[in-house]
Amino acid sequence: MSAEPVEAVLDRALRLRGDAPALIGHIGDGTGDALGAPALRTGDRRVDLERIAAHGGPLLNPSAGASSGAAQPARQRDGPDSGEAAGLVAVVAATLADLRRAVTLGGRLPRTHQVVAVLPGSSGRHEPPLPAAPGLGQWRELQEARVRRLGGDGGGWACELYFLEPVDPGGALHAIAAGALGRRSGTPPTPAAALSGTDAPSWLPGRAQAIAAPPEGPVPRYRNTPLADVALRTVGPVRPEWADDEVPVLDRLASDELTWSAISGPQGPRRIRRAGLGEGGTEQLPPVDEAVVNPVGFVSDAGRRVGRLVSREGRLAVTVGREVVARLPASGAVTEAEPARLRGLRAVSVDWSGHSGPLAAMRAVAGLAAAGVPLCTEEEAPGWAAPLGSELLALLASTTAEDLADRLVRERHSIALRRCALRAHSVSARWRALGERSGAAPAPEPRVSVLLCTRRPELVGFALEQIGRQRGVELEAVLALHGFGTEAPGVAGAVERFAAGGREITVCEADRGEVFGSLLNRAAARARGELLAKWDDDDFYGPHHLADLLLARSYASADVVGCGPEFVYLEEIDRTVWRPGESERAAPFVSGGSLLTDRVVLEECGGFRPLPRAVDTQLLLAVGAAGGRVYRTHAHNYLVRRRSSGHTWVEHDGSFLRDSLRQWPGRRPAGLAEHEPTDGGGGAEGDTGGRGDRESETV
Repeated sequence: MSAEPVEAVLDRALRLRGDAPALIGHIGDGTGDALGAPALRTGDRRVDLERIAAHGGPLLNPSAGASSGAAQPARQRDGPDSGEAAGLVAVVAATLADLRRAVTLGGRLPRTHQVVAVLPGSSGRHEPPLPAAPGLGQWRELQEARVRRLGGDGGGWACELYFLEPVDPGGALHAIAAGALGRRSGTPPTPAAALSGTDAPSWLPGRAQAIAAPPEGPVPRYRNTPLADVALRTVGPVRPEWADDEVPVLDRLASDELTWSAISGPQGPRRIRRAGLGEGGTEQLPPVDEAVVNPVGFVSDAGRRVGRLVSREGRLAVTVGREVVARLPASGAVTEAEPARLRGLRAVSVDWSGHSGPLAAMRAVAGLAAAGVPLCTEEEAPGWAAPLGSELLALLASTTAEDLADRLVRERHSIALRRCALRAHSVSARWRALGERSGAAPAPEPRVSVLLCTRRPELVGFALEQIGRQRGVELEAVLALHGFGTEAPGVAGAVERFAAGGREITVCEADRGEVFGSLLNRAAARARGELLAKWDDDDFYGPHHLADLLLARSYASADVVGCGPEFVYLEEIDRTVWRPGESERAAPFVSGGSLLTDRVVLEECGGFRPLPRAVDTQLLLAVGAAGGRVYRTHAHNYLVRRRSSGHTWVEHDGSFLRDSLRQWPGRRPAGLAEHEPTDGGGGAEGDTGGRGDRESETV
């Protein structure tokens, strides 16, 4: 990181802060050096936020001059603080992930007239950090806002906000971080939580509403009501008695309690037992911040180089030969920077020995897997790695770097890893488990309403059977019969079989003359889910289709998610082709049969246009015109069926064959289920063109 641009930003901010004291904080690798030597005055404070506990009072007390940082009663958020405001709160964060951890420390930052956030480096995949006003009039006194790119090779950003009246800097930092992620924050549902301890922000990154609580409690109150439903504290060898009868507490060891030097001492066995190492409890690991550590930017066509996750100078690093491709933070917590540097590698082989400690190693493996980095291992995982989960450990051992030379095998292995890691180790997954353990479960997962509009009664059973096989998602089906009723042959029986599976189904009928877009709007109006998924009656869907779209929605900050038409079954010549395209990135269009969106997005766009065709394309155009984001995830759950006629997508079979990277005889399941529903035509069930081949294994 280049120190000069950062120092120049801070010097300018310090000159403009007036007579009030300033707080300069830094967090993340190398940021202490990047600060340089800003011109601080008596009463100013420079703070390493990495070492600051979540509990305690303001890190700077303007009325009292320089603060010692000793623990004081936590600030409640029921109104402005009394006393003088700080002139400046500046945070220099190595990555966006580090900035989100600083957001969680917002309760310890003093109210201020000036907020500055500096990101010296950039992964290149996020938006500029343009903050959006939070609403309710908090920023009506905003006087000036500046967002500018820093010089040097890092391509970083600086965001400066100036207010006539003091504001809560935690909320301002949250707005800056959210601006870099996109319009929809995708904040995972978590219980209202209080945090205590130095490592506590890692458990709830990006949460501006996080409440600080002293190590012994109680959780702060507002009008006799606790401000949190559960408390989490990261503790050392001495655990103070918890003094709050209303709010349960969850204890987790601080990261410095799980280094090799710490667990090899006299207290080592006790610390290992307290941490649950050697057991299968994923809840012992700090979560992966899926808002920034995710598959966005995955490269399908990677090079030949294979990296190794090893120890270098006491820290984990990924090396290729003698070259260090990426060096991880001392904690092992992956940020968005490391996966960006590893995208060009074919694979990364995990070396389980020679690192700083078991917690750092497990955090590194979980984070890289969640980012979709193709991991493998040549060694048996040690017993202390059990909190990663048996499924993730089995996936690491299921393939080799040589296997991953095949592009299709590599991409599907990455999909399996990211799916497993995100479902087990994301912030959302971790707090769902922690909330249930403490009796403070968060809101339920959103329900998906699957919109199935069809003119073909012979395909109703086929389509409903695929919807019924979806895993890991709460769903209902809305079946719109276009030009026929339930008395058509096979329709009533198909509806009864679907309902017998325990999932709800709503049936509506329409005359054949009703326009397709209007019928889709009627189906959406009958739906009760928060999310709407469009389903084509003749295409093939894998059992993880909807669940993977939900995962993409959680990390991509997108208004619409879907996939591309990469796998196509050419029914007329009985052949499957693979035409890989770019995935795991924002894109203007996705396949209409894979489209998933929030109900509110559809309403904001005025619904589906009343057209007989191309309603999907028109919706995507409307989302883009409104400033929304469309995200294209992987296509390995979706197989498009090309019939000889009846498509609005006019393209000859020859073009599919010419553009394909790989072809198979028959209907190839690609990343679909281990068995497919019978469809009444177009390839018999199980006709996969050689299912025993490695490429036909399921994801």
